Amino acid sequence: KGSEMLFKIKGNLVGDTGSSAEFKARLEAGFDGAQYRVAEKSATTQLVQSPLLLDAMIDGESGIANIDEELHYRIAYENTTDQGFRDAVISAELKGEMFDFGTLQTTGTIGPKGTTITWNRVTNPELAVISPKAEGIVDFKIRTKKTYVIRRLSDRNFLLKADVRIDSPTVMKDAPGNTTTGFARLGTKVGGAIAVDARALFRDASSGIINRGPFPPKVSIATQYAIHWIVTNAATDVSDVNVTAVLPGGVVFTGATKAEQGNLTYMPNTQTVTWHIDRVPAGVGAVREAFEAIFQIEATPNPAMAR
Repeated sequence: KGSEMLFKIKGNLVGDTGSSAEFKARLEAGFDGAQYRVAEKSATTQLVQSPLLLDAMIDGESGIANIDEELHYRIAYENTTDQGFRDAVISAELKGEMFDFGTLQTTGTIGPKGTTITWNRVTNPELAVISPKAEGIVDFKIRTKKTYVIRRLSDRNFLLKADVRIDSPTVMKDAPGNTTTGFARLGTKVGGAIAVDARALFRDASSGIINRGPFPPKVSIATQYAIHWIVTNAATDVSDVNVTAVLPGGVVFTGATKAEQGNLTYMPNTQTVTWHIDRVPAGVGAVREAFEAIFQIEATPNPAMAR
């Protein structure tokens, strides 16, 4: 009764400027074999801007990376104060299945797993002391893999992550802790690859569409064909997809169609066939069956086509 105790916890918080961290404390007591919550408190602390600023960027970045592409990362640092910071160390940790880590090029030191890079006063003498208001850049190059890594349904929407930080044992006056740290994070999406393949078949009984007419075709006599559109999609989910084609002169749409996904329509005034699909998930044609639509046309060759 009347006693009290204070627990002290020390550590470092690293994150984006303006982000916050919540700490929760709960007191429980056991009574008659059961645990009861006596009290609970929480506190929030917000991260302020570091005097050592970091910014990570990719040359020419459009927000999307492609497969088999070289990415040139630049990490810019800045001392925003009137005080110098000595023995600065910049590190970058790369995460993402689509990184080809064997292609990593840098003046920094690559870690044993090949996924981290470190720059210090040895690799970059200018980091021995970052003078007041000074700025600088370190960089590295790395390629994305030549093909998508798709082995299961969850292999989709790939993201390339670069977590970057700078540390110096120099601290500002009255600042807590024994190091000054800056942090930056860059996430880059890997673009997908949706594609359509078109095939025209005369003998295609397995599709349920029976074609009539001479084959090989003859001048002025109509021959029917089943047109197959096959859609495949790798890596990213795609929505609101339209596959269209305009039928040339001498070709008519018979109205016979088959499409398990989406909606196949024909506009007679423009002779346009359109296949609309609301959503094509990642992995269609790889770990899922490809999407397919079939429609029948009737083509009548003119004399100019004869050999």
